[in-house]
Amino acid sequence: MCGICGLRRFGEEPIEKRHIDMLLMMNERRGNQATGVAIQNSDGKVRVYKIDEPAARVVASKEYENFLEKNLAKDTQIVLGHTRLATQGDPRKNENNHPVFAGKTAIVHNGCLQNDYVLFNTLNLKREAQVDSDIIRAILDQDGLTPKGAKNLAKITGSAAIAAISNDYPGKLLIARSGSPVVFGSTEGNLLVWSSEKVAIHTTLRSYVLKFGIYLHKQRPDLSMSTMNNNSVYLFDQKGLCWHDEFVSTRTYTPPNYSVNSGYSSTRRRWDYDDDYDGVQCPKCEKVIILSKADKDKDLWDLVCSSCETPLAVDPDIKK
Repeated sequence: MCGICGLRRFGEEPIEKRHIDMLLMMNERRGNQATGVAIQNSDGKVRVYKIDEPAARVVASKEYENFLEKNLAKDTQIVLGHTRLATQGDPRKNENNHPVFAGKTAIVHNGCLQNDYVLFNTLNLKREAQVDSDIIRAILDQDGLTPKGAKNLAKITGSAAIAAISNDYPGKLLIARSGSPVVFGSTEGNLLVWSSEKVAIHTTLRSYVLKFGIYLHKQRPDLSMSTMNNNSVYLFDQKGLCWHDEFVSTRTYTPPNYSVNSGYSSTRRRWDYDDDYDGVQCPKCEKVIILSKADKDKDLWDLVCSSCETPLAVDPDIKK
């Protein structure tokens, strides 16, 4: 389970920082192991910021604020957002976080895919990250935000809610879902908003006002809402929806349980014992020492525990 969200400007109403902040924070309960955004302005260039931190920390960070200050502009056309619950690919390696981007197409994905390894081999595509979502990026890098690219996405197997933009297709936006949810919202100012959850759109577009010393939630009679049809793929251009078709990758969907925030530390520790970060337990104090790539090539007699300085190869019950 992850959260995807974003905005597409079709009129004069601009995309604002508060819109992006609120969409990310309201989707954090779907995933808190990484947060990211992608921005495309009228020049067509895709700019990406992502980090392995929960959304609440990210939107309060100076680095995120600097990124938006530099790249969010009056002519910003599209913004993608993502909050990640990692299932494949270490979130400490930023290439695994979303938006998944290798210089051409930026994609965000909610769901789990089962055949990414098979497709990379059979389609002869280059893998740029461990995350299963990278196959979506690879297919769209090759075939573009086109009907051909959208139809080839149907080769993936698993649950999927996808949004994508590309340097090669300025102003184009692809959104697809099969199993995983996508909800649309819009205002009379022609600002299209989408999210994994309806409540995120309500909170984003109905901003708060301070009156009488308390914050009140504004009502928006001009706010329109719709759930995207399941097993569908949409292509948008500068005028709106320009093409749509069937998109089927799964026939099942597991509802979220929203327990991700209660286990932030424990869920991150699962990546401490992958191929790149082997752990060795100290024979004396029993602390687990995480070995770096350089240390993994050394003899354990040459390594000592960082707490008690016991050689990691020594049995404390045997005297040398």
